[in-house]
Amino acid sequence: NRLLGGAEATGVAILGDLPAVLPPLSAPSIDPDVWARLANAAFVVAVLGLTEALAISRAVALRSGQLIQGNQEAVGQGLANIVGAFVSGYASSGSFTRSGINYTSGARTPLGAVFASGFLVLLLALMSPVLGLLPYASMAAVLMLVARSLIDVDHLRGVMRTRTAETWVLLGTFVATLLLNLEFAILAGVFLSLAIYLDRSSKPDLTPAMPATDEGSYHFVRDPGTPQCPQLRIVFLDGSIFFGAANHLQEAFREIDERHGQRHLLLLCSGVNRIDLTGAEMLANEAERRQRMGGGLYLQYVKEPVMDVLRKGGYDRRIGLHNFFPFGTMSMDTLVPRLNPSICANCKVRAFRQCPPPPRSVAARESARAEDTARMQAPALEAGATAEAARIPAEAMTTEAAAVKPAALQAGVPPVEPVEAGAPPHEPASARPSPG
Repeated sequence: NRLLGGAEATGVAILGDLPAVLPPLSAPSIDPDVWARLANAAFVVAVLGLTEALAISRAVALRSGQLIQGNQEAVGQGLANIVGAFVSGYASSGSFTRSGINYTSGARTPLGAVFASGFLVLLLALMSPVLGLLPYASMAAVLMLVARSLIDVDHLRGVMRTRTAETWVLLGTFVATLLLNLEFAILAGVFLSLAIYLDRSSKPDLTPAMPATDEGSYHFVRDPGTPQCPQLRIVFLDGSIFFGAANHLQEAFREIDERHGQRHLLLLCSGVNRIDLTGAEMLANEAERRQRMGGGLYLQYVKEPVMDVLRKGGYDRRIGLHNFFPFGTMSMDTLVPRLNPSICANCKVRAFRQCPPPPRSVAARESARAEDTARMQAPALEAGATAEAARIPAEAMTTEAAAVKPAALQAGVPPVEPVEAGAPPHEPASARPSPG
């Protein structure tokens, strides 16, 4: 470049002269007025620096498979800023390009950053005139190649195919990167992700459920297609019950009794890990509202952290201590008798094993009465049939004997008289002794 007349003649900008000395030591100002003027700006710079460092570290972790500890990163960055304040340093943060060059060069541990910093100090001290001849274009080309190697195209395609919300975050961050500085683009992506997360968290899932049909079972199954009881609604509640979700849950609970007329509601809370005071107040108000309508709110599978909040705030008494069912209990044995029996009498669903049998109609009662009468008369009919069967052979024998007797008299043979039980047999006339 110098042989051709310098940067002015060639139009190729170079780094130029670089300082060959280390930054001087300094002490931060302790003036309260300076602190007051810099407080807001310092807070924004700290948030941007930490956000950028975490985003870069996660991008590299996707390639290396390493585990990123955000808390440790925040502590390290804070210590670096404290030390930098005494050596005339800028606010420290992670660099996407420097981290990419470090990773593509083979660095895999935190010592890579330490050695890179040490080599940079040696280069500035020993080779500052040579480094000043490097064109900006060549350095930009190196940075572009490194940045291109860190973009995982297959991962981006997978995100766009599978998740709509993450796709919007990706596109929003990409557009912000083109229009804004890198720091603000990263911050825009973080806020967009936070907004989507809050939207998801504010809408807990309510999935219809039914008791398992196995005899003696105590669990429930997710079954949206099974006809529901017209009085009792059973749902799995999955998600945190906090101030952001209270309004959504209130609307969902009111829709259950307004649209379906189910005044009794059983919440299966195995998927609820956290609850705040707003959520607890909402549950207590809903329980009191349903009690005024003649129904009730019941909670089963409540975890201990959630139950601890309800217990300490007195919300468990407002809901009703008898309306909580722990693990391993069959709540339906208690809840079905609380339902309106007149509605159960005309119900055709019979959703639970504990439901009372349906009332029989007049024709069904007459048919059952006829069956009972026939069942009671069956032994008498069987006895009569047996006696009739015994009488028919006896009559046949009497008729045969009456037919044989005249034939015997005609032949001069005396008829054989029947011998009664216990009587001596008759002797013939020739065998009888004469009177004298």
